[in-house]
Amino acid sequence: MKGIELGADDYIQKPFNPNILRTKVKRLIKSREELKEIYTRLLTPTSEPEASPEEKTGEAGLHFPEDPFIIEIVRIINENMKNPDFNVKKLADIMVISQPTLYRRVKTLTNFTISEFIRGVRLKRAAELLRSRRYTVQDIAEMVGYNDLATFRKHFVDFYGTTPSTFCNKMLMEKSE
Repeated sequence: MKGIELGADDYIQKPFNPNILRTKVKRLIKSREELKEIYTRLLTPTSEPEASPEEKTGEAGLHFPEDPFIIEIVRIINENMKNPDFNVKKLADIMVISQPTLYRRVKTLTNFTISEFIRGVRLKRAAELLRSRRYTVQDIAEMVGYNDLATFRKHFVDFYGTTPSTFCNKMLMEKSE
């Protein structure tokens, strides 16, 4: 019981049945693959609004199911969203984990590098703010941690395939239809 409470995925008593062990391992691998697909979909660019408000976690409006490690990373990114100096090193320091370990764990869980993950959370938040139509592109860039509009535009175009202004106008046209 204590091992499971501390985060163990499962516990098998000895003597164990090899068929049960094999089945549990296959299920754990399948579960990890499903989580990886969920995280990949959540950070894949879309033009549609993300989740409903009750499903959202944090300011970025992203819901990361089950994994407390990823939930903690998203929480820290959200707390540092406006900080243009926030980077992988600072995240690792806050989490009291080495950068290589952070990189490895995030890559294993999400298929993204930690830099891509941070940028994805920021750009998803930027898309949300653009949809609200309450702020200028410059304001949004600063709100998600970019102090250089050109860099923000470049990252946004790389992520969404369109400029922030075009994205915003596209959302407006879709709402009027």
